[in-house]
Amino acid sequence: MDYLVSLFPSVDAFVLALFTSLLVIHLVFVRKTKLFIDIISVYISFVIVFLLPISYKPLQDWMIAHASIRTWVFVGLVILFHVLFSFSNLKNFSSRVRPLHFLQSLIYRTSIIGFMFSSFLYFAPATIKGKLSLVSLFLFTSFGALAFWFSFPLFLVFAYRFHTKNGWVE
Repeated sequence: MDYLVSLFPSVDAFVLALFTSLLVIHLVFVRKTKLFIDIISVYISFVIVFLLPISYKPLQDWMIAHASIRTWVFVGLVILFHVLFSFSNLKNFSSRVRPLHFLQSLIYRTSIIGFMFSSFLYFAPATIKGKLSLVSLFLFTSFGALAFWFSFPLFLVFAYRFHTKNGWVE
């Protein structure tokens, strides 16, 4: 951990470097035809991890006692749903999505990674959030930031016509 502290001058630099690294990894390893599957996976995982503890009191108490588990459950669900949806009918829909230009693809990916990153930090325990600076808290963990990162991918889906050659639903 001391190596990371010496590598980055501030916590903000580390958070932004991590965000940028995740974006580059997403650009390299996730094909454009998987963007729709990625969006669906992140939103379903967020809804499950956010709403399930609210509706089931024993789970809420357990999540409070084990705060970091909620963060890793979110990451695990994103990966699980991404894999499951890759073998589902969504694969057919997603493969017919029009190829995007690089800039549009980068904007989509930034919104997806931003929502995943913001959700991850939102579900993180207070001890981790306490180490973040005000800039990182404002950009990723505040309620306004979470609302922005939650709505931005949805806005892009409808504003930039994330649809197939034959229409929205076939």
